[in-house]
Amino acid sequence: MPTMKAVQVKAKGESMTLVNIPVPQPGAEQILLKVEACGICHGDAKVIEGAASSYPRIPGHEVVGIVEQLGPNASKWKKGQRVGIGWHGGHGETTALTTDGGYAEYMVAYEDGLIAIPDEISSEEAAPRLCAGETVFSALRNSKARPGDIVAISGIGGLGHLAVQYAKKAGFEVVAISRGNDKKTLALDITLIRQKITSPQIFRLLEARK
Repeated sequence: MPTMKAVQVKAKGESMTLVNIPVPQPGAEQILLKVEACGICHGDAKVIEGAASSYPRIPGHEVVGIVEQLGPNASKWKKGQRVGIGWHGGHGETTALTTDGGYAEYMVAYEDGLIAIPDEISSEEAAPRLCAGETVFSALRNSKARPGDIVAISGIGGLGHLAVQYAKKAGFEVVAISRGNDKKTLALDITLIRQKITSPQIFRLLEARK
């Protein structure tokens, strides 16, 4: 049986451990992903804190990979496609809490939890957008603010720097709020053009998560 390297939390309260375990096999309506990139999110600490439905559990819920194998009745994707999956794992599952995540060479995911990743975005760039990116995009999209309104972004960190870019591209007047001046240059400089990503590509990626 083929094996893979993975990072597991073996029990509540235990640290992450590098292990060598069998490659999982996809079940009904699932696919096997060969992981190309997985973002690091504070939410992964919940696995250590005991929020997982069972243990051992593999963290990682900002995952981009290549479709390696289709499970029974899986028909939405083709082998070789590059796809991503975030916190919402499909079928009511939560990636890395009720199912294993992407801190591994391979992972299994329900096909209805996946989205296609545009060719213009690298796997490393796309992965954080599946949680951090979706979080701030959804906040802007579901707010009452409209283009031309003032939007304040509090905290220019992993999520905030994306919120500044989305808000700017969406036509808001953006106010970036941080404790000191160390983030001032970043806040003034970050644009989607700098990352070679256009707004239609970003909106296509994130609208697919609705």
